[in-house]
Amino acid sequence: MSEDLEEVPEDEKAPSAEAADDALEEGEDGEDEPSGLDKKKKIIIAAAAVLVLLAGAGAGAYFLGFFGGDAAEAEKPPPPDITYYEFPPIMVDLKPTGRRTRYIKLTVVAELREEDVAVVRETEVKVTDAFQSWLRARTRKELTGRKGTVLMRGDFEDIVNRLIQPARIDGILFKQVLIQ
Repeated sequence: MSEDLEEVPEDEKAPSAEAADDALEEGEDGEDEPSGLDKKKKIIIAAAAVLVLLAGAGAGAYFLGFFGGDAAEAEKPPPPDITYYEFPPIMVDLKPTGRRTRYIKLTVVAELREEDVAVVRETEVKVTDAFQSWLRARTRKELTGRKGTVLMRGDFEDIVNRLIQPARIDGILFKQVLIQ
């Protein structure tokens, strides 16, 4: 085994403890120490990073509504000149799709301006008849679910606006919808 070990010349050996201490002392006094300018740059970069993070967090909180400005606006009541007009309940048999007859019972409420209530009241019979005719042409499948409600709401609004021109309603609401 001693044959495998080769002798290393003295100048290639690892530095001694004294040489390491000397090198350490040179590094403390020499060029390895960062200057005051480098420390200032690091502080400025760290401060800028903190400011960017705080600005991002503040913007995120604002857009997510944590400051409460949007919640107060969303809870405002409708303008005072808006009123609701309830049509009489409607019960109609739907378009047959089999042996069994299907019925729908609903109560429709129109959202409109106060000055248009008289016009709607005068045409109530025509509007109710138009609702019933429209419903009789539909199947149960067409009127169920969200799609059916959206379809009824849009078409009922069109029917009322066509019959009460030049007055207009702002929307249709359903107080009761029952499909058998």
